[in-house]
Amino acid sequence: MRHYSMLALLGFVIVIGASLLVVPSDSHADMWCAQSLIVHEWGVHVFSGEESSRQTNPVPALPRYLHHHTSQPVDPLLPAVNALPADNGVRGLPVVHFYGSVGAQPIPVGVGVRFAHGAPTLWYPQVDRSIGAGAPPQLEWTHLDLTRAPAHTLAQTDVPWVSALRGFDDALWVNSSVESERFVFYEGQTTETQAVQISRGDTYAANRHHYILRNTSSFTVHDVFFVHRGERRTYVFYAPAIPPNRSAGFVMEAHPLVERERGASTAGRLLSALTDISERDAAAALQRNAECVMSRNPATPFTHASGHKLFAPEANALISAWRTRFFEAQGTTIVYREDAELLDAEMPLSIYTDMFHDVQLHRAGIALIENVSLP
Repeated sequence: MRHYSMLALLGFVIVIGASLLVVPSDSHADMWCAQSLIVHEWGVHVFSGEESSRQTNPVPALPRYLHHHTSQPVDPLLPAVNALPADNGVRGLPVVHFYGSVGAQPIPVGVGVRFAHGAPTLWYPQVDRSIGAGAPPQLEWTHLDLTRAPAHTLAQTDVPWVSALRGFDDALWVNSSVESERFVFYEGQTTETQAVQISRGDTYAANRHHYILRNTSSFTVHDVFFVHRGERRTYVFYAPAIPPNRSAGFVMEAHPLVERERGASTAGRLLSALTDISERDAAAALQRNAECVMSRNPATPFTHASGHKLFAPEANALISAWRTRFFEAQGTTIVYREDAELLDAEMPLSIYTDMFHDVQLHRAGIALIENVSLP
């Protein structure tokens, strides 16, 4: 059974200084450009070696306040985000407003996530609707508000990764009618199979461990790490990418982990792959992505990722929580990054917002195959 655990950080929003931005008026004659809303989703998919009897946990630790069944009634006074008024399309005499910071009004957001090959098990905040019978299971948050400060008292927790993300001031707070947190969380179990298989190479010998990593999926796998930690030595092989139905071969003894290169070989290399240096500042990323987008209809969701890069605090939080299981466990582990298009296909995500915001979605999914039995 595959464990799927993702955090969707509904990113930091500012007004781009030179854009033509106004609030809607009764005249319907305003010219404006939708503001960028960056959404980052990241998480880890856990597989366990077929011959291993050891059980694995989806994530290192989870807060106790997560939900596993729908019990909170939907507030009838809150309209679903995808039912908000659409852009009327009228462009008249432009009115130019300049904003130095986000206004006082919250940004309305709706989120839907579907599990194509499994079912959700935990989520936060409480969903407004859960669809399961007769269709691929789906979680729906029909109306969330994004704000600079939490609207409700935070649930108490001592889970390190939650505390770290609460301290990430660039991210907006996500508020339902009764709960607030820095993120939307969902976890599920699926019947998907791992994309990377390992076999012996044709020159394998007792003192020459020649292995082949083959990508058996229809999508490219990225940033592939083979880590073997024995009693005396640790070996690390890294492949930047393996295309569909292609393979990468290596001799394990040719890739010993040198202690002084540990950062570049494992966690540091993954951090670099996840974090674009040009995106480490949220304001700079928003300015770079600032294109004039008009005629947005709130009933049309954003469903496709444009990339996988995260901000440095997000990538650091991910690696901090998972570093031991990625790179420091005894035995053999395989780690790789799944293609964003695969995530769009297997775990479809829909982001709704009003006509005055334009979503930039990045999805970073790391697959972990632990307790691997070497052939």
